[in-house]
Amino acid sequence: MKKIDGFDENELVLRKVKILLKQGVNGYSFKKWINDLEIESIDDDKIVLIVHSDEQKEVIGKRMYDLFFHTFSYVTKKDRDIDFVLRR
Repeated sequence: MKKIDGFDENELVLRKVKILLKQGVNGYSFKKWINDLEIESIDDDKIVLIVHSDEQKEVIGKRMYDLFFHTFSYVTKKDRDIDFVLRR
């Protein structure tokens, strides 16, 4: 994978997404649900994010899914499903 300024392209996408999400949610929600997200992969039709609790997976996967979907679509210029994997 191509590196830019020491980061791989997927990490840069996630950084851009987090910057936009931080502007769209309150500080508590960002810190609790979004700040520690990691990215596992991006392929042609799916983005896989790493979450660290069942509760985080539930909140992001159900209540915030549309926000994540549209933000990733905006940043990557392509609509992709978003999946979440749990790693504690």
